[in-house]
Amino acid sequence: AELGKRSMLGEAVTDSRIQFDSAENIHLMLFLLQDIQNPRSKYKPYYDILPRDLSHLPLFWSDDELKWLEGSPIIPAIES
Repeated sequence: AELGKRSMLGEAVTDSRIQFDSAENIHLMLFLLQDIQNPRSKYKPYYDILPRDLSHLPLFWSDDELKWLEGSPIIPAIES
């Protein structure tokens, strides 16, 4: 999160004084979005193994697909 705060985008968010529920996560996400574009990033090996498609995660499933999980404890976890 500290890297995110020190990034150009992180500083812009901090300077804007916008209140976020999870400011630490915002800074981290902004850092990742900026850094993933850098081919010389020290995190490039990690970025290279991240999935390009998240459709396998129930969080992104349609209502029809989620019906297959009815009665499962994962539904309340997804909704929270």
